[in-house]
Amino acid sequence: MRTLAVATLVLSLFVISGPLAQTRSSGARGPEREHRERIEYRSTAAIQEPGGFTAACFASNVDSETRLLTADIFDWRGNNVTETSSCGTNQGPGITCQSTARFTDSALRCVVSTNGSAERLRGSLATSAGPYPFTQPTNAMLTAE
Repeated sequence: MRTLAVATLVLSLFVISGPLAQTRSSGARGPEREHRERIEYRSTAAIQEPGGFTAACFASNVDSETRLLTADIFDWRGNNVTETSSCGTNQGPGITCQSTARFTDSALRCVVSTNGSAERLRGSLATSAGPYPFTQPTNAMLTAE
């Protein structure tokens, strides 16, 4: 019985100390941690429009530095349905890029992201019955939060 208790104690120490040792040895240290990029994002609520309507997702860099911006359009299943985009590259201060997609059978939402702070990122989703650039009035305009 005593042997069983000692074996259980040793096994318990091994199980507990293994993850602790791994955490210490694999944790980011010094400069390695500084080189990791943090991506922050904002998104709009989903909106449903008739088939054939166009959604335009806009991302604006309001930072004082050039930032990587993305603007993607997702359906209710979480699939990226973006058809065209001027985003995905570094954008200077005050620059806005856009992505577009057509409504089919799903509500769409806009997700904008940056490698800077989301506080310095603006995003919105506009819809219209015609193609982008819109020549008809916008049907809806949602702000990314």
